[in-house]
Amino acid sequence: MSIILTGGQIAQADPDQDQGCRRGRKAWITEICLTYRDQRQEIVKGAASKLVRHTESRDTLFRKPHRRFTSHELSLIIIFSALGGALSVPIGHAGNLLKTIPGIPFGSSQALSGLHVLWLVLAAVLVRKTGSGTMTGVLKGLIELALFSFHGIFVLLISTVEGIIVDTVFIISRRTNSPWIFLAGGLSSASNVAILQLLLLPRLPLAILAFMYLTSFISGLVFGGHLSKRVLDIAGSIRG
Repeated sequence: MSIILTGGQIAQADPDQDQGCRRGRKAWITEICLTYRDQRQEIVKGAASKLVRHTESRDTLFRKPHRRFTSHELSLIIIFSALGGALSVPIGHAGNLLKTIPGIPFGSSQALSGLHVLWLVLAAVLVRKTGSGTMTGVLKGLIELALFSFHGIFVLLISTVEGIIVDTVFIISRRTNSPWIFLAGGLSSASNVAILQLLLLPRLPLAILAFMYLTSFISGLVFGGHLSKRVLDIAGSIRG
């Protein structure tokens, strides 16, 4: 390669030097491209990580009702209310039959109390809005009352309080994962004993009341917590 100098002189350029410059420019451009690629990959990875965390939080977060219930959410509430109300009446009568069996301690019917709150927990977890458990409890209680529950008018109060307890647990925790599902089931189930103690059975011995509270809480853990989680897992695997 020749270079024309001032005065018309021609100087011969060093080919090795020219080739070195080309290599330097090529290495510089390659370094810039690699740096840009690494930065872009870091940005994409960071955005993907944030999206995953947001999705996981959304899947377990118990939301406030910043908007009204949708038709789909109301359908879930009505379905679980109807199922719970229709099945709770015969379950209640089955619990009464336990009292007639000789040798069975008083209050053993609370072993079935967790089945009454199963539907409230399912509705609250699937809808994930404040008030979903309470609404399900009120509708369930009305259906039980219409089907002549042996508790009479008190069944409406019992079912409503159970729904309020479920909502309260999820509002405090702001999560609907396994530990809180179990706790919501246990406390909601045990709340019926508190209503019975205050309104119907105020003079029971402390030992019997303690047995009823414990039995009801364990029943809530098993049916309202564990069984609810199993149903949700199966529904999730079928859906997804």
